[in-house]
Parts: sequence; C-alpha cells; structure tokens
Amino acid sequence: MRQRANVGIFEVTGKPATVEVTVFLPDSKIAPSTQIPLPANGFVQIPMLQSFGLSNVYNARVSLRVVDGDGRIGAYGSMIDQVTQDPTYVPAQK
Repeated sequence: MRQRANVGIFEVTGKPATVEVTVFLPDSKIAPSTQIPLPANGFVQIPMLQSFGLSNVYNARVSLRVVDGDGRIGAYGSMIDQVTQDPTYVPAQK
C-alpha cells in the first residue's frame, strides 16, 4: 500500500459533541462505524483504515455526523504517501 488516509475532525462552537464516523466501502453492504467524543474546541485526527481494521481499500467514502451534544464540527481528509511522507489535503464536502 503506497498511501494511508487520515480524517481530521474539529469542534467549532465551544460545545462538546459526539461524532459518529462511518466508512462506506465499495461493493459492500456493511458500513463500519465508531463514535468519537470531541470536547469543546477539540481536535482529533484518526488513521482511517487502521482505526477500522481495514486494509487495501480503494474508493471508500467517509461520513461524519454529530450524534450527541450541542457542538458543531468541521472535517478534512489527508492522504499521506508512505514513501515520502508528503500529505495531500482533501477538503470535506457537505
């Protein structure tokens, strides 16, 4: 595998939130998900494939939503080249 993917999540209103992260895999009826508690003004970056026990995934889609708390979130993705460690920013879409 030449690249790895991270997702960054940040809270923007000064209120805590619990974020559900779901990975939609191509050609699969199963979408693994997890919940991440995020403190007020907090930030977390998670390695996508490793966090879900996945490997060699191509063209997956990640969905984020607040499932608890009054906080609001922003997010981004990054692809990191395993050889050079150069990151590429991937903006979130609404």
